[in-house]
Amino acid sequence: MMYYSFGQGPFFFGFGWIFSLIFWFLVIWLIFGLIFGSRRRHHRLYRGWGSSNALDVLNERYAKGEISKQEYEEKKKDLLS
Repeated sequence: MMYYSFGQGPFFFGFGWIFSLIFWFLVIWLIFGLIFGSRRRHHRLYRGWGSSNALDVLNERYAKGEISKQEYEEKKKDLLS
């Protein structure tokens, strides 16, 4: 009775080491992705979701109709000077 380990069976034709290498690469890539992905997610949470600059907020307020055109122009001039 023969025992074949992962990637070394008769169906891999001697290329089992390649499949093992790919498997371990994917495991390591997954671990790094979980570690660095969570760090990036926490950084985004710390800054706030979609933090934008003051001019973007001003444009949004004008587009929503919260401020008049005159107010918009004055505030825009203040921000850009």
